[in-house]
Amino acid sequence: FCSRQFERLARGKKKAAAGERHCFPSPLEQVPKMPASTRAGQLLLLLSCCAVLPFVTADDFSYVPFPAFQSCRGHVRHLTCLWTVIVTSGEAPQYSPDLESDLCDSIVNPTTGSKLHLAHVPVCLQHSGVVAAVMPADEEQEDEQGGRGYVAPGTFIAYAKNQKWKYRVVERSFVYGLRSYITEATEVRGNTGNHIWQYGASHMHNPYTTVIQVVEKMDPDEPVRGKALFLAEANVLEIVADPSQSIGGRHREQIQQALQAVERLRVPVVLLGIGIEVGLGVADDDLILNNESRIFLQELAKHQGSPAITVRGESTAKACELAGVQKCVALGCPSFTINHTPTLGHTLGDGLNKAKDALKNGRPLKVSFTMNCGSYEEEDSFFRALLKEAVKHHEAAIVVQAKNDVPAANRLVEEIGAPANTVKKFNVPEQWFEFLGTRDVVVGCRIHGTMAAVAGGTPGIVLPIDERVKELAEVMQIPHVAVDEVGGPDATLLQVVQKAADAFDATNFEDNRRRIYSTYRDILHELDLEIHPELEVLVGDQA
Repeated sequence: FCSRQFERLARGKKKAAAGERHCFPSPLEQVPKMPASTRAGQLLLLLSCCAVLPFVTADDFSYVPFPAFQSCRGHVRHLTCLWTVIVTSGEAPQYSPDLESDLCDSIVNPTTGSKLHLAHVPVCLQHSGVVAAVMPADEEQEDEQGGRGYVAPGTFIAYAKNQKWKYRVVERSFVYGLRSYITEATEVRGNTGNHIWQYGASHMHNPYTTVIQVVEKMDPDEPVRGKALFLAEANVLEIVADPSQSIGGRHREQIQQALQAVERLRVPVVLLGIGIEVGLGVADDDLILNNESRIFLQELAKHQGSPAITVRGESTAKACELAGVQKCVALGCPSFTINHTPTLGHTLGDGLNKAKDALKNGRPLKVSFTMNCGSYEEEDSFFRALLKEAVKHHEAAIVVQAKNDVPAANRLVEEIGAPANTVKKFNVPEQWFEFLGTRDVVVGCRIHGTMAAVAGGTPGIVLPIDERVKELAEVMQIPHVAVDEVGGPDATLLQVVQKAADAFDATNFEDNRRRIYSTYRDILHELDLEIHPELEVLVGDQA
């Protein structure tokens, strides 16, 4: 009876306007003309009733893992779970990956093969970093499209309650972002390095339980349903001698757009990876923000409970403090969350040591460089010398990140006599990660080019050109080597790699990494949101 009532209450059809296939819309959305408290009470009553169902057994369910992005052979851009039972303690189930096609047949119309931007399954199980749709075990139970059908959330929650599991039940949530987020196999335009933080921010949330809605694509009269607004504004904060000095045009536009979204939505705000733009060697007492930057941070802080202005490093945190903003926490860049390998620190450390040994023994390496060091003459001279050495003795590549990098890279390649195919450009983040994953080491002045290497599991070494790059490398413990640390711009690749390898501590890196992830998780939990399942496993019980 309870299962039937739950289904009657919640089951619905596709909402064409939203572009989402709703095989089982949210129960709270489907109860008309009731106060929110009444609807919530009715839902809880049904869940409590269903929790005593005696006839549900383990044999009634199949668990089908599926990717959240580019699911069902690319026919679904984002596949989510309406309800998710997150198990934190208890035995893992047997998974049935061979049933993924049956799952997809219940979502995608096999006749038309049309693509969906957003779709969902009714209920999922998350256990040890794996998320699986809960489907009927009975293969004869088909829906109208020939798929295997679905399990009512109330039925499975009833089953979960009677298991020896420690778990929580999460309903799918919406959050807001200013710009489009990056899913797997998405082609990006412009400076691809600028999209790496965006990719990290998109993958930090649990993609099965969270949908990011782009503010600029909302209709003017669309009601606010998201739990929070996530902003990632890079280095828009400006340090000035005179606080009354106006902020730069591009940065002013970014700040104005962000404040307009804050005013429109009036929801809690999380700011990801914001930083200052200042040269090296500035004293702490001189990290004074101009008035526009200060007012911007103060306004965002009004929309937060616990500190949720995540900044690039300790220098930006100090600038926040001097501006009277106490809700800044130094976590680096969201791109640090892209690689979910549990032993990433040891992978990077081993890679550095292997590269060091190869250089000592005259063995060639596959070396990639991020282009370029711009107007910083000493660092650019250093970069060119290392590149010339790599072209002469190793297999070298230069990865450009922006269209206007290409002519300069081609001139540089011609100048040092390198093959034309030395220059590479990737418009799909995963292709960039995959390529760098085949290299032995990556060197350069671009922080996000280095983070792309880390995403691919390859050690990257940053040559800091300013404070924004330096503070990012320091707070994330990414290997970084300054020109004066290796004797000047005539240093060799061996000196750079050896300096980085000797300074890198894999254990400290992992401890710091988990601390950062744990802080991200706490920020999300404060908003009743979930971190990515695999990051949840990495964090574990860390406080």
